[in-house]
Amino acid sequence: MKRSVNTLTIAINTTASDSVQLQASLPAMLLMPSTFTGTSILFEVSVDGGSTWRRLYWGGADYSVPVLANKAVPVNGAIFLGADSVRLVSNATELGERLVLLVLEGDN
Repeated sequence: MKRSVNTLTIAINTTASDSVQLQASLPAMLLMPSTFTGTSILFEVSVDGGSTWRRLYWGGADYSVPVLANKAVPVNGAIFLGADSVRLVSNATELGERLVLLVLEGDN
């Protein structure tokens, strides 16, 4: 199984990151920057290469994970099956550019 680490950027004064194509891999972990101000991340997925985005819904709610600055946060990758792209959404407007590392595990 191969691992890749992808940098997703949340631009200044926004909540959503740019995206990454999964390419037969699934999210496994978020590595949060020391300056992150949000307390949770939810996920938006696309099945058409990023033209259309939908919040990932699981267990009766938008799928989100609690996060803290400068922490490694595990992600339940199995619920991303079927998606070809993912992006992150902070629950708070980030007052500076934030670089979040998304670890993907998979066959690629």
